[in-house]
Amino acid sequence: MSLPDTSPDVDDLPWSAKHLLYVLEEAGGSIRRDELQDRTEMPPRTLDRALTRLEDVDVVRRDRDNDDDLRFVRVEIAERS
Repeated sequence: MSLPDTSPDVDDLPWSAKHLLYVLEEAGGSIRRDELQDRTEMPPRTLDRALTRLEDVDVVRRDRDNDDDLRFVRVEIAERS
């Protein structure tokens, strides 16, 4: 899965957000947040800020992996219409 053609220009995003996108694409467009943190080795605060920046421009979304266990969050490249 790759970024949709209608994605905003990500060139203006910080390197941390760009790196997350790269890792997310390498993972097939969807990955659990804890796995994303393991692969990027980013501090939790940096990871969350980068994810927020990507959510703000509608490039990714965070969803609960399982409603019963709120610890696990899945990060996915957002589908745009």
